[in-house]
Amino acid sequence: MTGRNDGSTRRLWTIASSRKGITTESELGHLLSPKRERKEKNSGQRFAHGGGCADSFSGWLQSKQVMRCERINMAFAGPQSTDGNDRPATQVRPLCWKVRGLPIHFLASMHFGPQGGFFHGAAAMEAFDGADEVHFEITRNDLDLVPGLARREAGSLREELGPELYSRLVGDPRYDQSFEGIKLPFVVTGLATHVYTEIGLSHQCGVENVLYARAGNNGQEIHGLEAATDQVRSLISIGMDRVTGGLRNMLERPELVTEMRDLLVMGYVQGDQDAMNLARAKMYELYPDVADCLLTAREARWLPKLEAIVRSGRPTMVIVGALHFAGEDGILAALKQHDVVVDRLGE
Repeated sequence: MTGRNDGSTRRLWTIASSRKGITTESELGHLLSPKRERKEKNSGQRFAHGGGCADSFSGWLQSKQVMRCERINMAFAGPQSTDGNDRPATQVRPLCWKVRGLPIHFLASMHFGPQGGFFHGAAAMEAFDGADEVHFEITRNDLDLVPGLARREAGSLREELGPELYSRLVGDPRYDQSFEGIKLPFVVTGLATHVYTEIGLSHQCGVENVLYARAGNNGQEIHGLEAATDQVRSLISIGMDRVTGGLRNMLERPELVTEMRDLLVMGYVQGDQDAMNLARAKMYELYPDVADCLLTAREARWLPKLEAIVRSGRPTMVIVGALHFAGEDGILAALKQHDVVVDRLGE
């Protein structure tokens, strides 16, 4: 999706000390600083950043300097690996857990990735390659159905939004002509998508896309935890007033979306579960209906399948978005309530 922009691939990233948003610079600096050791919540483990791969982010946050980068992996400025694909991959400290006593692993994903993708380390990739089956949120075949399900069936975007909000949307640099032909909830997700593509991240290099191809090459069984129709049905079930309210908020305060992106990307690279906990909490605070639809409702649908996977005892890798593992009501918490004990890989 390409929105209107200045045509340049170079972007300015900044968090100003006076900016008001989902977090303050001091909060993020404390959360993500590699110079400030602290205990991670509920783990008793000492934080260690991902081998230096996110130093530039942390320094940027601490100094509030403007940083130019053509691509996101220039900003990472850290260890890289070909990951078997002869392409430079950005190394991360993986958010990966193993069910105690069983060959079953859970890997947190980032839906958008830098050129070359992410490399999650030898241990996580060994667990992936050793799995008989791999479970993603939805399968590639189902993913191909989403554009058709998202297509607008009646009326116009202008009629749905009204002249004032529609004019504001069209005047926003993130606006894309394709918004005119899709249902309103997908316009909202389209605005959120733009903040990732503008810094050089893409779905093509996201974790699921890269590992889906790897699973296919390995000859592993590939499954989806849900159908695309279930995912889309939940999204379009959100009340119109809630969707338009969320859209208005995103247009009036675009920094909220940008700061959420920065928190997610930096937290993912550093493998910081506290960052994910904070991001999930802020998402519920800012967009409760969307969060309930995209997170809680889907996790409830997945839980019976996850329990069946654990009961089977088969070597399995489950790969879903990082926010699904965060918080007091995420997947890890739900598994714990069902007496499933997991350990963070490498700790």
